[in-house]
Amino acid sequence: SASGGQVAAGAAAAPLDVNRAVQSATAAALRGIQVIHRNTRAEASHG
Repeated sequence: SASGGQVAAGAAAAPLDVNRAVQSATAAALRGIQVIHRNTRAEASHG
């Protein structure tokens, strides 16, 4: 979720073959990195 810090990926999101599961996991990791980066920037601007 956008606010809860959880991102469903792979077979947790939908039934997928191996290639699609890897793509989904990669996308989820990138989304996580974006959230961390965004939060780090927000904290830096408020601190």
